[in-house]
Amino acid sequence: RFHLRRTSWGQEIAWTPTNAVARTATRAASAGTMSRLCLEQQVIFVGPCEPDRLWHLVAPAAPTLDSTRAVDTMLHARDGRPIAPVSALAVADPPRLVLLVHAAAADEAAAAIVDLVAAQEGVSVDVAGAESIRLWGPRALRALSGILHPPTAGDDRAAAAWSFYQESVHPLGSGASVPPGLAVPLWIDDPRLAWPPVWSDEPRLPDRAGVSLVPPVPVAQSPLWSALQRGEPLLLDAESTLCAARGPSPSAEAAATLTRPTIPVVLLAVGAGPSDLGRREMHAGWTLLVPPGAHVAVWRALQWSGSRAVGLAEQLMVAREAGVPAFPYDYPDTQAGQAALAYAAQEAATTWARRPPSVRPAHTALGVRSPFLPDLVAAGASTPLQVLRSPIDLLDLADGQYEGPRGALVRVSVALLTRGRAEPNAELLAPTADDQPTDCPDGVDVSAVPHQLVGYVAGGAVPTPIRSPGFSLVAARGAGSGWVTAGLVADHVAAHPGTQSMLLLLRCTASPVARWARIQWKNLFLSDIPSR
Repeated sequence: RFHLRRTSWGQEIAWTPTNAVARTATRAASAGTMSRLCLEQQVIFVGPCEPDRLWHLVAPAAPTLDSTRAVDTMLHARDGRPIAPVSALAVADPPRLVLLVHAAAADEAAAAIVDLVAAQEGVSVDVAGAESIRLWGPRALRALSGILHPPTAGDDRAAAAWSFYQESVHPLGSGASVPPGLAVPLWIDDPRLAWPPVWSDEPRLPDRAGVSLVPPVPVAQSPLWSALQRGEPLLLDAESTLCAARGPSPSAEAAATLTRPTIPVVLLAVGAGPSDLGRREMHAGWTLLVPPGAHVAVWRALQWSGSRAVGLAEQLMVAREAGVPAFPYDYPDTQAGQAALAYAAQEAATTWARRPPSVRPAHTALGVRSPFLPDLVAAGASTPLQVLRSPIDLLDLADGQYEGPRGALVRVSVALLTRGRAEPNAELLAPTADDQPTDCPDGVDVSAVPHQLVGYVAGGAVPTPIRSPGFSLVAARGAGSGWVTAGLVADHVAAHPGTQSMLLLLRCTASPVARWARIQWKNLFLSDIPSR
């Protein structure tokens, strides 16, 4: 999943221009160890050293290290005990060995590397955790292209890797054409990396309502902007509730990196999964390996270039409920942005209340609490990890190609078979073999036999942060909106291909009798909500 990990080695930030291209980690890639670890990995920089010499110490039986492609192998301790699969590549400038290992084994892998190096005479290296930034979508890649330096002339392998990257940036480029594990050592050169920024006479990007000339709104609204102004690395305690990763201790080299407008980086290609091939909205992802201590500067440059961070919804919700700032925030997910949405909703509700009851719309007939709450905007702008966002994912979950969580939620409309409408604060129960809708049209007593809870009707009973998504997605008059588990819908689709609805039992929380209702999930996914 796209998220910001809170570990002792670094952080991962996913960047995308829209929510439609977001995919979970199991579908992000499928080929090779590198692809499977792409979103759960931690980056370890080992150096300064000769990468080939150190690589033979760490993995004697592994293939020869290549600077343009990641090599997959198993990392062993001094006693021969296997630790974890790793992907490694060499960085020439500065000379370092880069290892990518699963987050759960990052601490043990770092300790094993230190132990292996300590046993060799005349070898002294530093082991430091680094950051990786995931890039998804053509807009984010084009934003990165504006601050990247192409390879120098004469390096054929780097030039070939650069051509693959340029192909993935092109809107018509196929993500499957990029080999997984392809490494492109490049330099980020942008005056906005240093603080204060050095503005040129002609900005590289057009002036978007003053964003190119003043601090961008998401950064300016962040309470941590003062730390960014001083060029300090964002280092927080592990017990902190903020959504920033706890990085390594700042060194002299890391502090100097934040003041220079040039940063060496490595682009690592991640190919599309087998179920994503041929899809127009799916592009190959790229992992940007950033040196230790430079993640704030790179994030600031990407933010100025028009990219936005995604996959931070759960952390943002926790921070928002606690009333504490978080990093990085993207407008309108900042506290100021949420306050602006709440104010706009209050003004809309006041305007609606001024109109006579005979001419204003009766939104209560649609089964929602209020059309003025900012829940719809928040649901469409964020990326909740517990919501299945695409009908394609639902079909892939039914045929076994998608290993996503079966407990995820699917957006549905709820309509009773008899008179009435589905009111909020109601539960959706799975019927048993003894329940027949034709024999009991008026209701089923669910107090005698326990029924499985599989969903809710949108309202106060919906677990936080999923609340009433609004009235614009309700299928018809008299139909309410709700959420059901993805596993239930996937099993029904697998047993009845092509179906878009099924029958469930709807029960109010204060009643032992449930009524039959039909749920429909066609065109009600969150990905259908227009993005801001």
